[in-house]
Amino acid sequence: MAIEDYLITKDKDFPALWKTGEVSADMQIAKLFHNPQPIFTVSHQMAGGTPKHTHDFYEFLYIFRGQVINATTSKAIYMSAGDFCIMNLQSRHSLQEVDPDAIVVNICVRPTCFTIGALHSIYVANNVVSQFLRGVGAEDYLYFPHPFANDNIQLVMAILQATQNNDFIAQTRATADVMLLLAELISRQAYSFHGIDEQTQQILRYIQGHAATTSLTDVARMFNYNPTYLSRTLKQNIGKSLPTLLTETRMTLAQTLLLSTDESVQSIAQEVGYASYSHFHRRFKAIFKQTPGEYRQQHQSS
Repeated sequence: MAIEDYLITKDKDFPALWKTGEVSADMQIAKLFHNPQPIFTVSHQMAGGTPKHTHDFYEFLYIFRGQVINATTSKAIYMSAGDFCIMNLQSRHSLQEVDPDAIVVNICVRPTCFTIGALHSIYVANNVVSQFLRGVGAEDYLYFPHPFANDNIQLVMAILQATQNNDFIAQTRATADVMLLLAELISRQAYSFHGIDEQTQQILRYIQGHAATTSLTDVARMFNYNPTYLSRTLKQNIGKSLPTLLTETRMTLAQTLLLSTDESVQSIAQEVGYASYSHFHRRFKAIFKQTPGEYRQQHQSS
């Protein structure tokens, strides 16, 4: 099944009735998320956004496609395809439209799954996700940027499929898939209790457009920041350092050039900002587990 088969817009009157005043925002949200299953999902396109609301469950917000603004009590977070944000119990937020065709998947997990259910071992563990779920630090949300050279679409689709039925087998599969998802998030090094605000979004756009030629000093000068402050701010908001962001952006460009042009690997290395071909070759292989030539051959023949 495709993601479109899981959207609430497929079978229900949407945009939501709160826009017409027929049903209050709180009642409409309660209706959308009224589900007796311990683990359930709600998926929708972003046309019109959603009003501010709270939940009595943990909400794993996944951006399947496009970009949205997740407006929490303290901050407006720019989220793009592949990003996750775990909303804590009773945290208040809304989703604002950036791209009307964006698709959001809400993976909803009842607290009892963690306190007395099959996910209890994760709940009591000593890691950033477990501590967040237990309310250590009293943070409203925990943000995970899209992991480079990896995505969770297949795992998210498995959870969507498993939550379509409310029987023992389906819920067991959903629980197992959520456990895999949590294990994957726990293993990540990049996370943030802040997220990408408007200023950080502008910096990221600049980096994407100038990755081959820019540096920390250049970016800091462009945005009137002290380089040390900029580096610390990016790490705080995104969970990634500027060198990591530059490497990921350069490698993304290298992927595109390898598959869309006949340029030599040496030329591509220079074009994406590596004066040393051997340095580029080592970095590429370390990330993608194959050489640039092997990557090109495999993907062009598939």
